Amino acid sequence: MILACRDERKASEAVEHIKRSTNNQRVEFMQLDLSSFESTRAFVAAFAARRIPLHALISNAGLAPVSFNLGPDGYEQTWTVNHLSSFLLVRLMLPLLAAQSDIDSRIVMVNSGSHRIAWGISISIYLSLGIVPNVSIMA
Repeated sequence: MILACRDERKASEAVEHIKRSTNNQRVEFMQLDLSSFESTRAFVAAFAARRIPLHALISNAGLAPVSFNLGPDGYEQTWTVNHLSSFLLVRLMLPLLAAQSDIDSRIVMVNSGSHRIAWGISISIYLSLGIVPNVSIMA
């Protein structure tokens, strides 16, 4: 089991907890910061380089800040973490899943209901900052 997380300290605590509570010592941390497309791509490259099977990909990222923040790629951080990078991660992992004809792999997307209380993301916020969103980065 690999926990792909942003915060190494918190992830290490979770890894140790899982190891103790399940008696499974095959649990580890790999760096992944979903607020950055670069980090997402680097994680996929590092995972692919290990040439290990991928039985399940569980996307359980969630961020709900109280203020508007742009991430390093120029998109609102909540939108990037909760949706764009989660999609990018799955999109980049699909070839790895497809190459495993002998494994019945699964992708599980978990999300919160926080969108029901969100103030919304308006394109006008980007435009007022002089940013024109570019969706071609997802390819």
